[in-house]
Amino acid sequence: MALSLATVLDRSLKEGIRRRQCEHATVYTHEELCAWIGVALPSWTVHGPSILGDNALAASWPCDDHVNNVEKWLSDNGCKDPANLLAGACEPLALFLSREAEKLLLAGVEPAGQIPDLAHKEALTTLAHDVDAPQSVFGGGFTGGFVHGHATWTMDVWGSKYGDRPLASYMYGGEGVQARIMEYAAELGRGDQHVGTMPLYVINYIWDGDELSTKDMLNTADETAMYSIHVVGLVLDAKNKTVVIADPNGGLLPGGNMELLAVPPRMRNTGPSTALSQFDIDELAAKEEEEKKKGKKIKGKIKKNNKRKHERPS
Repeated sequence: MALSLATVLDRSLKEGIRRRQCEHATVYTHEELCAWIGVALPSWTVHGPSILGDNALAASWPCDDHVNNVEKWLSDNGCKDPANLLAGACEPLALFLSREAEKLLLAGVEPAGQIPDLAHKEALTTLAHDVDAPQSVFGGGFTGGFVHGHATWTMDVWGSKYGDRPLASYMYGGEGVQARIMEYAAELGRGDQHVGTMPLYVINYIWDGDELSTKDMLNTADETAMYSIHVVGLVLDAKNKTVVIADPNGGLLPGGNMELLAVPPRMRNTGPSTALSQFDIDELAAKEEEEKKKGKKIKGKIKKNNKRKHERPS
């Protein structure tokens, strides 16, 4: 059953950050996202990120030696929960990463297909040598937008300059969003600055390694088994008809704990769950098919991986 993305988004925003079963179909790569952008810009080439693991910007910055300094800077600038913000700082990191991708596209030296990954390397190098790194990432438009430590869940952040309701107006799969991408591409094509960035918000689900009980669901200390809103930068080069996806997490890790909501939104065929991801479902189906060819039958289900690699939720 197809659902309205606005319905899913409104429910997520009203309920806030809390644990609940995943009811909607999910995907574990950026392929569908790239294809969706390609529908808006059919003559353009869309480049998504590779799986970067600890080399991704969100996983590596700030490093352990610099966390205290960054938290102090955030606290001094009015943030009431610096640690919480750092655990899910996808908006400022996506914007910073997008700026690095813009520089690479404008330089025109590196192949466009390598830029989604190279931007992470350039961003980490830049921040490692920047004595004002916290200011570079969180300063400017973000000061005042992260006071309560939930940058992504407020309106007074990056997306606010793009409309009154940025989460709805610039949401992957949202009504009219592909048209906005087309409009922005045309705007860049008419101007002197042919490279620019716009945000694209995505809904994801953060899996737990276990099927949680009702009692487990009340424990919100662990940020798993919940819907979350993430953001990536769409870096457009109108001159070369190229789109680079700047995702601070890098590519999704198949079998990891984060998957994107499928577009258009639809209910899961297998029913709600806190642990059985789409990757698990596909892996089980593949093993069943393999055993079927061998004339065997699988008993039970695949044992859950309770030690999923942690990808930062945002």
